[in-house]
Amino acid sequence: MIVRRILSKTAVPILEKSLDAAALRQKVTAMNLANVSTAGYRRKVVVFEQELARALEGPAAQVAQTHPAHLPVGRRRVEQVEPEIVDDRDPGNGSGVNNVDVDREMADLAKSQIYYAYAARLMARSFAILRESIRGKTGA
Repeated sequence: MIVRRILSKTAVPILEKSLDAAALRQKVTAMNLANVSTAGYRRKVVVFEQELARALEGPAAQVAQTHPAHLPVGRRRVEQVEPEIVDDRDPGNGSGVNNVDVDREMADLAKSQIYYAYAARLMARSFAILRESIRGKTGA
C-alpha cells in the first residue's frame, strides 16, 4: 500500500512502536502494583529501547531467511522490534515478600506517562508535517 510505504520513510513507525512500548510499560507497572503484597511475585519490566537502538544502528545485513526454522542473522529491522515483558533480576527492596517497590513503580509510571505524551506529540507533529507536504505548503 502506498500510504504504508510513505509512512515507512518517516519517524512514524518508530513512534508507533514507542507508543506501544509506553502503553505496555504502564500496564506492566499496574500489574506490579497490583501484586505488591503477593509473596514470591517477581517484578516485571518492559525491554524495548535497547533493541530499538540496536535496530537503528547502521544498515541491516541483507540476508534471506529461507525457512522459518532458520535462526535470524544480523540485527532486526525496526518493524521487527517489539516491546517484551521480562522478570526484573533486581533482588528486591528488602521487604521479604517480593521485589516490588511502590515508590519505584510510581516513579516508573510517571516516567512512562511523560514518555507516552512526548511520543504522541511527536507523532502528531509528524502527521502535521505530512499533511502540509500533501497540501504543498512550505514551513517558511
